[in-house]
Amino acid sequence: MGLVFKIFAPGASFHGVEYNEKKQRQGSADLVYFENFGHFQDGRTEVSKGEFVHYFERWSARNRRVANPQFHAMLSCKEKAYNHERLKEVALEIMGKMGYGSIPTLIYAHKDTDNNHVHIVSSRVGVDGKKVNHDFEHKRSHEILNSILEIEPTEVYKKDLEEAMSYKYGSVALMALLMERKGYNVSDKETLFCFYKHGRQQGSLSKEEIKSKISNEKSLKDIHQIKAWLYKYSAKYDSRVKAETTAVYTDRKKEFTSRLTEHLKEKFGLEFVFFSGKEKDKPYGYAVIDHSNKAVYKGSDVLKLDLLDTLSSTKALEVTAPEGDREPLIGAEAQREGDNIAALAGEKVISHETLSAGSALEMSLEGLQSLLNSNAAQDTGEKSPVMKRKRKRGGF
Repeated sequence: MGLVFKIFAPGASFHGVEYNEKKQRQGSADLVYFENFGHFQDGRTEVSKGEFVHYFERWSARNRRVANPQFHAMLSCKEKAYNHERLKEVALEIMGKMGYGSIPTLIYAHKDTDNNHVHIVSSRVGVDGKKVNHDFEHKRSHEILNSILEIEPTEVYKKDLEEAMSYKYGSVALMALLMERKGYNVSDKETLFCFYKHGRQQGSLSKEEIKSKISNEKSLKDIHQIKAWLYKYSAKYDSRVKAETTAVYTDRKKEFTSRLTEHLKEKFGLEFVFFSGKEKDKPYGYAVIDHSNKAVYKGSDVLKLDLLDTLSSTKALEVTAPEGDREPLIGAEAQREGDNIAALAGEKVISHETLSAGSALEMSLEGLQSLLNSNAAQDTGEKSPVMKRKRKRGGF
C-alpha cells in the first residue's frame, strides 16, 4: 500500500530525459534501468542524454501521426516504505501490462524528497509502429497497480472515511480536507461530496451527514497549547512560509511549509495545511490538523497567518518564566497569548501595567527574571499545574 503511479501529460519532445539527466548531474537521481535501445545495449554502460533523446526521436518518427510521443510517469511511495529496486520492479510490471514492455524505456531513481520515487520515460509508439493504447490509461494504470499490491480500493475508502469522520471538525470543508490529505480528489456537488481515487469515484457523502457530526465546541486549551508551541519554537526554527517544491514533475500540488511547522509535525503530530490560489507564491490561509487529539482547526482560530509567517523575525524580548513548564513570552502579542494560556491553567501572570513598553526594552533579562520571581513569591494561592500533553508523531 502507499504507492502512487502518476502519468504526466504527453510531450512533443523528450524533455523528460533532460529533466532526469539534470537531476542525475546534481546527484539527486540515478539511472537504474535502460532497455530496448538497440546498439546502445552492446557492452555500453554509459549513454549520453543526447543519444537517448536521438534514439527516442528516431523510434517515434516511424509514426508521424503521434504528435506527442513522450510517455513520462512517476511511481512513488510514502517515505521509505519501498526501496528503489522494488519501485523499479513494480514500474516495469505496470509498463509491461500497459503495452510498453518492448519499447525503449528509461527509469531513474530519485532521492531528492522524503518519499522514494522513480521516473519512467518511454515512447508512445509501439514496436509495430502503432500508437500504444492510451484509452483510460490513468484508470488502467491504477487498476494494474492495485492488482499488483492486492488492494481492494472500496475497503480502503471505507476505512479512510471512517477515520476522517472520527476527527473533530467545525465545518464540512475541514472534513473534506481530511480526505484530501488521504489522497482523494474531492468534488463538491452542492448537497454532497464525491471522493475520487485510483481513477474512479470511490464513494460519496451527504453534507447533511457531515454537518450532523460537526463539533461546535473548540478545545481552547489545545488551541492555546498550539499557540504556545508556535511562540516557543519560533525562537529556534524559521517561521517563514515558503513553497515546498517548484519541481515540474511532481505527484502533488504546490504545498507550503516552514521549518517551524515541520518541527511541530515531527514533534507533536501537528500538520499545517496552507491554502493558495493557482500559480500563487503565497498562501491566503491555513488549517491545523492535530493528529494526536484527532481535531482540525481553522488557522485563524490558532494564529493569524501574517503573524505566523513573521514570528521568527519579530524583534522582541523573550522571557522565560520561573516555572520550567511555562512557555516563553515573546513580544506584546505573545504577552497577550501568554496571559490567556496562563489564565486557562489557573496561573498568575504579570499585568501589562507592571511594565511599560519603554522600561521593558531597557530592563535587562536578569531584571525581568527578578521581577517574575518576585511576583511568583507573592502568590500564596495554590497553583494549578500546567497541562502538558505527550505527543506522538501523527499522520495518515
